[in-house]
Amino acid sequence: MTCRTLLYIVGVMAHLHKKIKKGNAYYYVRETQRIDGKPTVVNQVYLGSADKILSVFMAKESGFPSRISSKEFGSLFALLEIDKPLNLAGIVDDAVPAKRKRQGPSTGELMLYAVINRAIAPMSKRRMSEWYGVTDIQQIRPVNLDALTAQNFWNHWDRIGEHELTRIMDRFFTKVRTLSHGEEEHFLFDTTNYYTYLSSRTPSTLAKRGHNKAGKHYLRQVGLALITERSSSMPVYASLYPGNQHDSRFFRLHLDEIVARLRAAGTASGDITLIFDKGMNAEEAVQRIDGDEKLHFITSYSPYFAPELAAVPLSQFRLLPCEVNDRLLAAGQAKDQILYHETTASFWGRERKVVMTFNPRTFRKKRYDLKEKLNRLREDLFTLRRAYREGHPHSRSPEAIRERYEKICASLHLSPALFNLSFFTEDSLPAMGFELNRYQVDATIKRMAKSILVTDHHTWTAQEVYLAYRDRHLIENQFRKTKHPFQIAFMPQYHWTDSKIRIHAFVCIAALVYLTLLERSLRAHGLKMSAAEAVRHLRDLRTALFWLPGTKKPGRRLEEPTSQQIAVLDALGFVIQDGRVLQKQ
Repeated sequence: MTCRTLLYIVGVMAHLHKKIKKGNAYYYVRETQRIDGKPTVVNQVYLGSADKILSVFMAKESGFPSRISSKEFGSLFALLEIDKPLNLAGIVDDAVPAKRKRQGPSTGELMLYAVINRAIAPMSKRRMSEWYGVTDIQQIRPVNLDALTAQNFWNHWDRIGEHELTRIMDRFFTKVRTLSHGEEEHFLFDTTNYYTYLSSRTPSTLAKRGHNKAGKHYLRQVGLALITERSSSMPVYASLYPGNQHDSRFFRLHLDEIVARLRAAGTASGDITLIFDKGMNAEEAVQRIDGDEKLHFITSYSPYFAPELAAVPLSQFRLLPCEVNDRLLAAGQAKDQILYHETTASFWGRERKVVMTFNPRTFRKKRYDLKEKLNRLREDLFTLRRAYREGHPHSRSPEAIRERYEKICASLHLSPALFNLSFFTEDSLPAMGFELNRYQVDATIKRMAKSILVTDHHTWTAQEVYLAYRDRHLIENQFRKTKHPFQIAFMPQYHWTDSKIRIHAFVCIAALVYLTLLERSLRAHGLKMSAAEAVRHLRDLRTALFWLPGTKKPGRRLEEPTSQQIAVLDALGFVIQDGRVLQKQ
């Protein structure tokens, strides 16, 4: 039994509530309960004006409702409308045909119900039936709630092998791309990882220990590669890979597969531009791109490994013409405007177009951080020197001191070359000295806040290259959504086999696609509202069920919608007639 159901039963007080809107009085039945000592509304059902209530009460064929209930409606309705052109259930059932004597939901339908739940309020499979039980799913897409059991999900998931899942994902993303009419040519590529709770003894080719972005290096993790359209951040490719595999290795091994899948859906001109960060740089992959005249790239390169470019003085930089700088200028922050320097240089065996940028605001922050970190490092060096002189058990040799020093530098993300350490004898006792390496500090400062962007698009302007690479924040935002604890929620995931982990990943990415499609519909209608915000509004759009005396079949009406709910439904092509009935525009 869910918390919402418990609120209906235990300690609930019902009363009439009046609201004045534009001079008119409207009435609601409200149920309240003390939560954390405060009276809180736990359920609200719209009744109407006094005249409408009186007409219902006085009608001979009916009396005042003997029972009233309400169920969540808006969010499920919206996302199932999003599903109609995709038909996820049909895609899955084509890849995994139903058994002859199947009863209850098909594999595809179970997959759809799992995706919709992930997009709205992620629950475990054990709680799925309870969650759908307090929604109006039976009026939108009827389902036998008794079939939404964890065991039934696992039984159906067992029928989806790696080959079947690949077919499902190919067809699903192809349909997603058709909604863009094959016009997008620029694609953002990035990777992330998700920790798991698999025991070290549990066999898995996916879950491996590696550098975890959440800092949980002691847990096994899986990697996820994602590609989105640049213009809409719509996911069009996803693939899991072992958690100990480097990003550049995955990119190198799967580049042909990625290009083939993107081309299968088509582009406006046949050209494809992949935009990725320096973590994916691999000479073999870039050479593969060079060998295809219709394939292009934009990437970044670490200033640390390009000292000649990093040393270019700011006197050779100029203002970058872009919207960001226009806003800064209008706000009186001209000193924070982004600068750029355009040149060419040899990378991976060919002459490339290079756009270097400099962000003054980032520079000030990084320089302050460097000063603070150097002070902390200096204090640690004093402690190490004292420990070396006193002969502490773990600090008796120069090698031990250097090892501890390098670990401290790594924790501060500093280069060990910033200080020169020396060891000698003083008054017959071991002594240690350290000196700040001014050359290394100056070199570090010269690299600060500088980005090096490299591309084979020689005809693109510096502004076009900069804006294309800056859009990588869109795919990073998509990754953040998958890690949100109350929507999608890839983590924590409690699956103990690779096949279940792969299916869980697809369910999460499919939920991300549905939310992105919802957000795209909102923006097409001029609504500056995130998908998460829209779902939050729609979850409060409920259907009121009421039973009149002497009747067995309940009446059903929408509760009074808010202006935000009306706007979201309008973006999806629906209007509310007579304040209660949804109709297609």
